[in-house]
Amino acid sequence: MAQVISQAGLAESDGVFEFISRPNRSLTRAQQQRVFWGLAGVCFGIASAFAALGYWLVLPFAGLEIGLLAWAFEAIRARESDYESVTIRGDTLVLEWHEGKRSGRREMNRHWARVICHCRRSGRCRLSLRSHGRETELGHFLSDEGRLALAQILRRQLLQ
Repeated sequence: MAQVISQAGLAESDGVFEFISRPNRSLTRAQQQRVFWGLAGVCFGIASAFAALGYWLVLPFAGLEIGLLAWAFEAIRARESDYESVTIRGDTLVLEWHEGKRSGRREMNRHWARVICHCRRSGRCRLSLRSHGRETELGHFLSDEGRLALAQILRRQLLQ
């Protein structure tokens, strides 16, 4: 359960249960910029030293490398607002998610919802909520241990 709480927000007050999960973002924007410019400086410094020795063809490849690094940081930045949330208020269970360009919201009756957890032999667990023949997967930003702990918590919440 510590894995779930460390990677996500878990709150319960006044009969309302709320679980919010976000991807782990270890660097702030300022730290990302410092890392990027530090790597760019080192890369171009080494490339410039080789260019001064006559190996000038290293410069376009260094530029390509820094361009790809900039693209990677931008791709990470574009997914900063990703999240999943599960809210149980009274008889209503609400799932909301935003992942890249895909987002959605689904409401279910608490008494009809079922927690489905499948673990393969390879160790990968899949967690979903099913109601009225529709299944919605959740726990994308959690480890397998986190998904199992969340499944236990949700089962307890649905029985209350």
